[in-house]
Amino acid sequence: MLERALDCFNDQRYPRKELVLLYEHDDAETAAFTRTLGPHRKLELTKSVLQGHWNEHASGDANAPLLVIEVRAFSKQSLGTLRNLSVRYCRGEYVCQWDDDDWYRDDRLAVQMEALHRNQKPACALSQWLMYDVARDAAYLSYYNDTGWEGSLLCRKQAIGAYADRPLREDTIVLKTLAREDKLVLIDRPEIYVYVFHDQNTWHRAHFETLIHAPVSDEQTQAIRRRLTPHLSPRTHPGIRPKVFCVGLFRTGTTSIRRALHLLGYRTNKGYWGILKDDWWGNFLPGRTHEHAAVYRTTCKNDPAVFGVIKERARHFDAFSDAPWLCLYKELDAWYPGSKFILTLRKDSRTLAESDYAYWQRRGIPAARIPARERFIERYEQHNRDVRAYFAHRPDLLEVCFERGDGWKELCAFLNTPVPGVPFPHLNKTSTERG
Repeated sequence: MLERALDCFNDQRYPRKELVLLYEHDDAETAAFTRTLGPHRKLELTKSVLQGHWNEHASGDANAPLLVIEVRAFSKQSLGTLRNLSVRYCRGEYVCQWDDDDWYRDDRLAVQMEALHRNQKPACALSQWLMYDVARDAAYLSYYNDTGWEGSLLCRKQAIGAYADRPLREDTIVLKTLAREDKLVLIDRPEIYVYVFHDQNTWHRAHFETLIHAPVSDEQTQAIRRRLTPHLSPRTHPGIRPKVFCVGLFRTGTTSIRRALHLLGYRTNKGYWGILKDDWWGNFLPGRTHEHAAVYRTTCKNDPAVFGVIKERARHFDAFSDAPWLCLYKELDAWYPGSKFILTLRKDSRTLAESDYAYWQRRGIPAARIPARERFIERYEQHNRDVRAYFAHRPDLLEVCFERGDGWKELCAFLNTPVPGVPFPHLNKTSTERG
């Protein structure tokens, strides 16, 4: 998240700016992140039990537009105290709250500074902002806040006063005071700020949900997701990661890959049958290799209800396998930018055909109704060609064949996640396949 906050700051078009990054010394993750930064000023603040003031030690590039403050104290400091330290040591005439959870459009500073000067007020805040729920992949517009949203505050340094020494609502008090003293201008520009909820915010989900006025359109949700996509990964935050769609055909290890993703902490969804009438892929096989995917695509295009059902299902899970997901990789790629796709394979086409044929025999399907093995081969090879052509020269498709030894190493490297200390699951093998 710090990476996103830093990128948003660097992208701001307002020319004269400085970012203050403050953390407490026991925050090892942030400390490690600061060691990857380019030129910056460093300020170490220390206070012991017997001291009533902060000792300062400065180092680094005095002219850099980034100030990193490390706070060392005998006890944890309240959020209000930490905000006061940030305000004290920043060099600008104005201060702007820049929460690392959230996303800011590249003109946020310029828009708020222009509104502040135009209205001749020392402070500016947003009356509404956009909201994004990472876990549920849903976006909303907040309700109208007549004293402004705390995270959006931009204020003249001399007018901001002091934050209360408390862990919560310290910024609410400041904002309400500015409003009461007629020092605050509100602007209705929600598009320049996205408040991001990821289940590890200071406030809990129930609080987040009280702020919602209405959901935004699918197009707006997709645009917000696209803005956040470069940072939605386990590397930047363990609770935020892109969706994973397994697009291999049936009998290629789809149950195994789903179980593996579950062991990695993904909320997995098996095939979602029943969306379409007579939704059974066997009905589409004899002589009509691509008809199943074509039916899904045509229906989603022409029937908003089916489109909505599939998208609503996708909203509640992180990883998917079987139909309709394997048929709709083009649509899913457009709906969920930044997602990852996995093509599961068999060691050869004939093995796949024998497995498919045996499966339907075990289900008691009469031989006359089971397609010839060549049809299974045709369908399998054509599907793989289509997937490879679509994802050609892209890094977001992984091909794996569990029969050839692929497993945790390939999967975890692709997903940028640690290898778990359990064997890779090999499920749904028949006795013939084991032999």
